Amino acid sequence: MDSINADTSRLLIRFNPVLKPIKDIVFAQRCLSDTALTNTDTASIVLNLEGDIIEGRFRITSDVKANADNRFSISRILFNKTQTLSIIEVAFNCKGNCGKGYFVLIKKGSNGKWFISKVKQTWIA
Repeated sequence: MDSINADTSRLLIRFNPVLKPIKDIVFAQRCLSDTALTNTDTASIVLNLEGDIIEGRFRITSDVKANADNRFSISRILFNKTQTLSIIEVAFNCKGNCGKGYFVLIKKGSNGKWFISKVKQTWIA
């Protein structure tokens, strides 16, 4: 723990500000069989970030010119008809040669708060 606390390395993550819809809704439903989702809105949303997010040693940027080896992306959120279940697609790529992708199922609890119910890995490179 002492060596971790003494580490002064900085981490730069490039965030893709374009939130695209989940491409393969059929695969998403197969991975999360207890979900009935509909993909009616296929438009992408572009987040207009006012600058980098800096938290301690971490810097998250959407600047495509940033010298970052890593890129984090998320899809648009997709809800079921009653808006009690939702899913997002999350991906993390490193240098274009490796990465992982996941579906994240988020449920609305009886108290009205949302929580992550299931994470299903969908690909690895």
